[in-house]
Parts: sequence; C-alpha cells; structure tokens
Amino acid sequence: MTTKPHDRFAKQFLQELLSPLGEVSVGNEVTDEARFVDVLFSPTPTSITQAQTLGLLGKVATQNTALLEPYRNQPSRPQIRNCIAKVFILIADAEREAQDNSQFAIRNSQLSLNKNMADSMANI
Repeated sequence: MTTKPHDRFAKQFLQELLSPLGEVSVGNEVTDEARFVDVLFSPTPTSITQAQTLGLLGKVATQNTALLEPYRNQPSRPQIRNCIAKVFILIADAEREAQDNSQFAIRNSQLSLNKNMADSMANI
C-alpha cells in the first residue's frame, strides 16, 4: 500500500463511494512483476440504479469490473502503459481462471460419465 497522502485519500474516497454499489478491493497485487491495482471494483446487479447518484463515475464503474488508478497530476506515457498492462494482466488472469474452471467441469463430467457407465455395466 502507498504512503502518499493523495493516493491513500483517493483510494479510500473511491472505496467509500463505490462500496454501496458492489465489491471494492483496494491495493490488489497483479501477477507478472509485482504490480498493484489501486482500486478494483466489481459491481453488483442491484448497483446500476444507485450508480446514477455518482454520475460519470457510477456509469463507468457499473458497466463492468473497473480498474481505477487515480492520479494527482496528468499521468505520463509510461504510467498510462503501466495501467494498460495491468488491464491486460487482469484479463489474462480471468481467462486462465475460466479455462481452469472449464477444465475442472469437463473432468468432473467425464468422471460422472465414467461412473454412470460403470454403474450401467454392473447392472448388465
């Protein structure tokens, strides 16, 4: 976590604003090299109606999972590239997790199929 007052304030402020709308996670580590996402927000299904009170922030945050990186000054090109890299890393992690879950589901269905076949064979 950061020790800069603006950074800490911005993270706490975003967490406070977005927490009624969904799950807010502050200071998440992103794999690859140790990178941290300032604020990762996942909206709940009921948050869309409440989001209107936050204006543009509510609109952006509730469209999908949002990665928020507040800056005190205009970010430099390397800072922008770093943010984009974090987005791609999070997408890759989510795809990997989905792939693992589908592999797990396929294995479980195959095990279930094999058990059903074994039960059928036992009844013959």
